[in-house]
Amino acid sequence: MNWLQRHVSPLKSISDIWRRALSPGLPNCILPILFAFFALLSVFSSAFIVPPFQVPDEDAHFTRAAEIGEGHFIGYRQGGLSGDLLPSDLEPILHVTETLKGHPDRRPDAEQLSLAEKTKWTGTPLLFGFPNTVIYGPVCYLPQAAAIAMARLNDRPILTSLRLGRLAAGLSFVIISTMALCLCQRGRFFLLVLLSLPMTLWLAGSVSQDGNLIALCALLSAILSRYASSDRSSLLLQVLTGCGFGVIAMAKPPLLPLAFLPCLLATSRATVLRTLLCPTIACFLAGTWFAAGLLPTELPKTAIQIAQAQRVRSDPFIFMKALWLSLIVLHHAWLDQFIGMAGWLDTALPRSFLRLSRFVLVLSFLSGFNIRKYVRPTYAMLLRNAAIISIIGTSVIGIFLSLFLIWTPPDSPLIDGIQGRYFLPVACFLCLLFPCKPQTGVRPVTVLFALAWLSLSVATAQITLIERFIG
Repeated sequence: MNWLQRHVSPLKSISDIWRRALSPGLPNCILPILFAFFALLSVFSSAFIVPPFQVPDEDAHFTRAAEIGEGHFIGYRQGGLSGDLLPSDLEPILHVTETLKGHPDRRPDAEQLSLAEKTKWTGTPLLFGFPNTVIYGPVCYLPQAAAIAMARLNDRPILTSLRLGRLAAGLSFVIISTMALCLCQRGRFFLLVLLSLPMTLWLAGSVSQDGNLIALCALLSAILSRYASSDRSSLLLQVLTGCGFGVIAMAKPPLLPLAFLPCLLATSRATVLRTLLCPTIACFLAGTWFAAGLLPTELPKTAIQIAQAQRVRSDPFIFMKALWLSLIVLHHAWLDQFIGMAGWLDTALPRSFLRLSRFVLVLSFLSGFNIRKYVRPTYAMLLRNAAIISIIGTSVIGIFLSLFLIWTPPDSPLIDGIQGRYFLPVACFLCLLFPCKPQTGVRPVTVLFALAWLSLSVATAQITLIERFIG
C-alpha cells in the first residue's frame, strides 16, 4: 500500500460508514433520523419563541458572532473594555429584554420589541465590550456569523439577523450531531439522550457557540468510539482529530486534556506514537490562540482575582475544600441546569420531568454496559476506563478551577459561576467507557423508547418556553 492509499483509506472508510448508516433499508439509521427530526423542530421553534438575548450570555455571543461576521477574528482591548467596533445602534437593542432576566413572572414588552424590530445596522462605530466571549476561538461561531453577515449585506434589521443566526447555528448543530449518532459505535442511545436534553436544544437554538461545541464533542466521541475497528495508524485521521480537539480547546481551554483520549485507545507502540499527533496538534492550536487571540484581548486581573490567586498559593488545599463543599450544597441545582432551565436560568422545568430525565440519563448510561456475550471485562479494559475517567475528571476539575480563580470572591466558601450546562460537552466522552460491541441494528423497543423520550423532551421544552415568554 503506497502513501496515498494508506492515508486516504480512512476517509473512504468513514464515507462507507456514513453511506451504510443512511441507507434506507438499514435499521441503524432510525435513531439519527428521529433525532434530526425532533432537533430541527426544537431549534427552529426556539429561534422564534425565545425573545432576543434570553439565552444565557446570548448578547455577548451575538456581538462576538457579529464581529466574526465582519472578518475580525481577534478583538482588541482599550482601557477597561475588551471587544470590537460595531454599529452604535446595536447598543440599545442588546438591552431590549434586560428587564426579563431573573424575573420569570414578567413577559416581553410587545411595543418595545416592535420598535426594536425596525432597527438596522446603522450608526457610527462604537467599541462594544464583551470580554467573556471575545477570548473564545472563532470556529464554533462560523455558521451564525455567516448568517449575520448575509443579513447585514441585505440590509436586514438587527433582530432579523439574530434569528437567522439562531437558525444557522441550530442547523449546524443538527447536522453535526446527526453525523455523530450515525458514526457512534458505543453508547449511541446515551449520546442521543445528551444531545436531546432541553438545555442542549435551547443552546443549539441560540447564537451561542455552546450548541456547536457540544455537537463537535459528540462527533469526536463518535469517531473515537470506532477506533477499535478503524485504521488507527492513519496520519490523516490523527491530524483531523487533533484539529477537532484543538477547536474545542480554543473555545473552552479546560477541555484541552480530552485531546489525550486517543492515546488510551491505542493497542501497539507504533499506534501510540501515531496518536500522540492528536494532543500535539491540539496543544499547538490552543497555544497559538492563547498567544494571538486571548492574551491581547483579556482584561487585566481584578483585585478579586489577584486576592484569590494569593489565597490559593497560601493554602493549596483551599480549592479542594471549596469544591467538596460546593458539590454537597449545589449538586442538585447543577443537575437541574444540566437537564435544562429556561431563560437566564430563572425558569425550571416541571419537577416530574426533571426526575424522569435523571432516570433516563442513568438508564441510558447503564444500558451501554449491557455487554452480554459479546465482550468480557478484562484488566486492560478496566485500566483503560480508569484512565479515561481520569482525563475526563481533569477537564471537569479544570472547569471548577477556572471559575474558582475568575469568579469566586475570596471570602466565599463555595465556587461561584458554575452552571450545569458547562459539563454537557465533557459528558459526551463518557461513551468511550462502554465496551465495543458488534453492530446488530436497533431493537424495536429501543426505537419506541427513543421516540417517547424525544417527543416528551421536545414537547416539555417548548411548552416551558411558551409559558415563560408568551403566557
